[in-house]
Amino acid sequence: MIDTTFLAVGALMLLSGYAVMGRSNLVRMRHQVAEAWKLIKTPLKQRDAALSKLETLCRASAQEPATLERVAAARTQVARAHEAFDPVAFAAAETELRNAISGLCAAAKKTGLDTDSLLQPPLLQLSACETGIADRCRVYNAAVDFINIRIGQFPYLLLARPLGFRAFDRLDPTAWKATDTGGKVSG
Repeated sequence: MIDTTFLAVGALMLLSGYAVMGRSNLVRMRHQVAEAWKLIKTPLKQRDAALSKLETLCRASAQEPATLERVAAARTQVARAHEAFDPVAFAAAETELRNAISGLCAAAKKTGLDTDSLLQPPLLQLSACETGIADRCRVYNAAVDFINIRIGQFPYLLLARPLGFRAFDRLDPTAWKATDTGGKVSG
């Protein structure tokens, strides 16, 4: 006959091993979400450079200062939200920035600056950067979906809550609709 103590110790070891492996998996998934969030930073910096060029050209042509200030304020909001790892604020700031960029492009069109060959390269670069941001946001959302599903499933559910793992917020896909070279937000 098998000793019940031996069975109890064996079961405890098995459960402990499973708990350690499960926690390790949750930590790895949380790290993947953080890495996916960091990936967004590079195209954000590239977009900032393109926006700086665009703002310089618009200031030189006496564009509406209120529109330029709106773009600058929105850029600051995006940077703060990204640094704070706040997807909800980031999505709202991205939406505001897209609207401000559309307003800037509309103002450029009114003054005839949109036909200027100097304005087209920053607009093309801006469009490419926004496509990169959208791609990275999709990667982030995929990582968030993966960990959120795991946290809600048995047996990870038994580990996640007591160990303080929480669900992550997704990025709102409507926040990263690209602005085309004509300054319109794509639908």
